[in-house]
Amino acid sequence: MRLPALVVAALLCGVGPASAESVILRLTNGDTLRGELLSRTDSVVEIQHPYLGVITVPADEVVNAAELPADLDPASPEAGDVTVTAENTVAPAPAIVADDPSPVDEPAVEEIEDPIKPGLFGTNLLRGWDRSVTVGLTGSEGNTQELDFTVQFDLFYEDDRDRWKFDGDWFYGTEDNEVTDNEVLLTLRKDWLIPESKWFFFALGTYEYDDFESYQHRVSASLGVGYEFVTSDEFTLRGLAGIGAVKEFGSDNEDVRPEALLGLETIWKPFPGQTLTASHYFYPELTRFDQLRNRNLSKIDYTIEIDRDYGLSFKIGAINEYESRTDDSTFHNDFDYYAALVYAF
Repeated sequence: MRLPALVVAALLCGVGPASAESVILRLTNGDTLRGELLSRTDSVVEIQHPYLGVITVPADEVVNAAELPADLDPASPEAGDVTVTAENTVAPAPAIVADDPSPVDEPAVEEIEDPIKPGLFGTNLLRGWDRSVTVGLTGSEGNTQELDFTVQFDLFYEDDRDRWKFDGDWFYGTEDNEVTDNEVLLTLRKDWLIPESKWFFFALGTYEYDDFESYQHRVSASLGVGYEFVTSDEFTLRGLAGIGAVKEFGSDNEDVRPEALLGLETIWKPFPGQTLTASHYFYPELTRFDQLRNRNLSKIDYTIEIDRDYGLSFKIGAINEYESRTDDSTFHNDFDYYAALVYAF
């Protein structure tokens, strides 16, 4: 073990040639030297040995030093038995240091990338939001010509007090140049989080457009309370309950109808880079209990990361909307499924 010269200088602080103090030096090889301290520098320590004369010792070979009592002859055998104590030490004994006395360069501190995503186009627009666009396309050509595609736009933001989520989905399909599907579903939700609590409040709004439903446009809004049943990095499960209203345009019933909302959402990450999200919302009408009229909206997605640096993923999923009462010309279920590429930016 070796000791830097600067540490030795600190050990012998206050000891100089003028004082001619009798000391005993403990060396790194286990030997001891006794004598009067003559001088010391950052690199060497000189003592007057009673038999060997002036001895120069490299400073980094000195482990510690003890001052001998004034009435004790440095050449006596008793001087060799003196040990370093809190009372006689010239300076506290240093900690054991590495053999190499040269200073060790500290590893360079890596720059930590700002986890907050920058805004769009160099502005603060959507700064800190998760943003992604999903595009899926399928088609066939033979006895019939079919073309189906979907475009989805998703936004998400969360901090200690707020959580925002926006989903925009467009499904379009043709068969033999005739439109067979054309629908839009927009959903916006704001959650007010309560620090250190699993409870939160929410406001939810939706807009729907569909060329093949009994209505052409439908809007709904709900307010309520939610609860986080499970929250972890790998799995999240939350429930929602609230009340609201729905209004249709272009249907036989354009009245504003009150309705309740019961919802369940889950996010599961079974493997690194893979995420399963699922949700189900149940909307029972509050004015027709005898008819038990309700609607349901279910959605499930499974996303597999392809290239994180480029923000590319592959997603498969499905959306199903169920109406308990419909016109005779429409189905109770409106089911869409897709396989698509996702670009996060």
